[in-house]
Amino acid sequence: MLNENFIELYKKLEALIGYCYEKYKEKFTDIERENCELYLYEQGEYEEALTNLVATLEDHKIILDQESKDKIMEAKKLMNL
Repeated sequence: MLNENFIELYKKLEALIGYCYEKYKEKFTDIERENCELYLYEQGEYEEALTNLVATLEDHKIILDQESKDKIMEAKKLMNL
């Protein structure tokens, strides 16, 4: 059984990364959306999800609002990146 702290951490990471993904996903290609969703929602690979999301945002030259920047920074901090 997973430690309760890990479950809360996973929920928090999914919420942080998911917020940014949902906000900007309309600018992504179908394949980019599938990749993000695979890591984030299906596999729960949050480091991969965050890396993939940030790379896709950069590829599309999307300028993040402050709230999105803060959520990405918080996710990185939680994962010790």
